[in-house]
Amino acid sequence: MVLITRGTHSTIWCLNGQLGHVQVHKLPKEKVVDTNGCGDSFLGGLFAHFVHFKSIRKIFVEGRPEELIKAIEFGNRIAALNAQVEGVDLPGDTVWNIENFDFK
Repeated sequence: MVLITRGTHSTIWCLNGQLGHVQVHKLPKEKVVDTNGCGDSFLGGLFAHFVHFKSIRKIFVEGRPEELIKAIEFGNRIAALNAQVEGVDLPGDTVWNIENFDFK
C-alpha cells in the first residue's frame, strides 16, 4: 500500500497494483484556523479506522480497496477537524461522531 497526501488536493492510493484517489473535505477559508498537525491527524484517523472498524485484514489480506477508501475518508475528516482548531486538541467525542460533522 502506498498513500500520497497532497494537502487540499486528493489523496492518491495504490493497493496491490490498483490505483485511485480520494477527494479531501475542502473547508471554506474562514473555517481554517491552523493546519499544523493535519498530516499527523490524517494518519491518526487512518490508523484509528484500521483498529476501530477492524479493516486491516480487509485491506491488507483480502485486498479490498473500498475499505482503504473508507479509512482514507475517515483520516481526511479528522484532518479537516484539526484544521478548525488552534493546535491539535480535538474533543474526544468529536472523532467518533464524525458522521454528523458539518464540513461546509
